[in-house]
Amino acid sequence: MKNNNNLAYLLGYFSLGILFIYYIRKEVDILNTQTTINLSILKRFNVTGLEMDSPTQTVFTKH
Repeated sequence: MKNNNNLAYLLGYFSLGILFIYYIRKEVDILNTQTTINLSILKRFNVTGLEMDSPTQTVFTKH
């Protein structure tokens, strides 16, 4: 495998994949649990000043 220290090469040009794995008990509301976890993560990001941006791409055309 080619050794490339370019961050865009390692992560893709527009994303940083983060995977959270957790167990939800059968008797618990799955969607509510996922929403609670995701909002908790977002709140922690906001407290620390981390910002999430949607992927964007600019296309220049020549006429």
